[in-house]
Amino acid sequence: MVVNLIAVYWQAMKSQRARYLLVVMAAFVIGCLYSPFVVIMLCVGLGITYPGKLFMIEDKARLHDLYICLPVSRRQIVTGRYLFSLLVLAFSVLVGLVLTVLSGIIIERINIMNIQIIGITAPMLLYATLVSYAFYALYILSMYPFQFRLGYMNGRFFGFFSLLGIVVACIIGLPFLLTIGDPQLFDLLVDFVQHKQLYFCGVAVSIISLLVILSYLLSVRCYTKRDF
Repeated sequence: MVVNLIAVYWQAMKSQRARYLLVVMAAFVIGCLYSPFVVIMLCVGLGITYPGKLFMIEDKARLHDLYICLPVSRRQIVTGRYLFSLLVLAFSVLVGLVLTVLSGIIIERINIMNIQIIGITAPMLLYATLVSYAFYALYILSMYPFQFRLGYMNGRFFGFFSLLGIVVACIIGLPFLLTIGDPQLFDLLVDFVQHKQLYFCGVAVSIISLLVILSYLLSVRCYTKRDF
């Protein structure tokens, strides 16, 4: 049934598909003219926020009334939403990586803007994917529980301040940790990341996945308690 819900979500997003493709093509053009890494950033940003439009569509079209008539639980509705968002993210990252490489090749050969080219390497693409997953986890942890509980508009309002709080905490907290920590430990961490990339990525993915699971559990709890 979750698969059928994902199909429903895909159909509900029909009005947003043209905008998605338009932004992707615009990102590719900008990447060819300026910097290839603009492509992956825009594609990922779109892939993270795109599924959130479902909350708006549900509120306007009153799709929650349809869900009640279907033989599905609220947990299944939340599960389908998270799987759908992960699929959109994976597709956006894949498209972003491919277009980033292509734009890198084009800008290296043409270089209309006469800018200094930064070579695209496999570790760069790996870290770009990892950072994309991290931003996705922070976004859904901040937004989804509020939107499942309060709807699109109110949930987006409180979710924005929640996301802003997390970002500010990271901005303030990271320099603070670096100043109170031993500089040699920081150098050791940098050396560890550079020489054991796959191990570091595995640990990072595990931690980020815990944030996704936490977001999912909060969303299930919030949506279960929501009245329609």
